[in-house]
Amino acid sequence: MAREKVELTIPTLVILLSLITGILIYFIPRPIITQIYENYAENYQVIEVNPRVFIYLDTDSSITIRRNEPIQIELIRGGASFDIQEAQSKILDQLEIIIGDARITNKGTRFNIKIYDKRSEITITDGQIELHLPSQKYLIDSGRKIEIDNNQIITDNIINQTEVPPWLK
Repeated sequence: MAREKVELTIPTLVILLSLITGILIYFIPRPIITQIYENYAENYQVIEVNPRVFIYLDTDSSITIRRNEPIQIELIRGGASFDIQEAQSKILDQLEIIIGDARITNKGTRFNIKIYDKRSEITITDGQIELHLPSQKYLIDSGRKIEIDNNQIITDNIINQTEVPPWLK
């Protein structure tokens, strides 16, 4: 009789352990992969996020790339140019650029961001971006240069070709 009890509890324990493991695997999120890029060279650094997204990191600049959904690219300091191809791609719906409290989603575009002390400049050379500030959302077309702080647009100007980084011409 004691032998029957052991045979019944071992399969029960195995099934229970399998259920608990399955539940834990389901609820524990995948790890977020974060990469840091810093450029101290004299030339810009080319970073391929995926086959359709390229970042040209200026000298003395830093970014982080979090490969979760959406992919989040945060400009920490300095400047970076973004070349995001194929406007109809699903990749673009999964990409967010972070500058302080501001968020940028794009529609297939090329743009440049520079961070200064308490403000940032965004120059859109092709396509358009969607800028999300804490107070409002803006759709900004190419040929514009805007200056923002974390809460609002400070200036909005038309750009000339001298303001476009040479690798984006």
